[in-house]
Amino acid sequence: MRGCPEIDGVEGRRRSGARGSATRSPTRPDCPTPSSALEDLGGGALRQSLLAESMGWHRSRMSHQLTRTQERGLLVRGSDTTRSGVLVETTGAGRAAISAARPVHAAAVRRHLLAKIPAKDRPRLLSALETLAEPAEPEVRKG
Repeated sequence: MRGCPEIDGVEGRRRSGARGSATRSPTRPDCPTPSSALEDLGGGALRQSLLAESMGWHRSRMSHQLTRTQERGLLVRGSDTTRSGVLVETTGAGRAAISAARPVHAAAVRRHLLAKIPAKDRPRLLSALETLAEPAEPEVRKG
């Protein structure tokens, strides 16, 4: 994904070994980076453990990514004064980078995905996406 400040040149490729995949969340594909998730889920601040859980990332992977992002001045980490743990907050530079990346990402989605779908089929796609976005009903086990 070009224009996304946290991908560190990986641009959607999968990494091999213990480092995991690029920066896309397997459970939150709409939040490809920790900084985006911080803004979208926590309003710019969230406990590190909750951030990792929300993205489906292992703690060590999240810590490594946050260290790299912090070194670039896009976020800060500190003690959570209300509970034990680490509080992660985006910086002004981090918010600016997210704001700059989002239109680039949206344009790429339109260019590479939506433009390839005929106009007559787009309402069906929208309907399918709305269905997928609905919360799943919990399974009820009988017996």
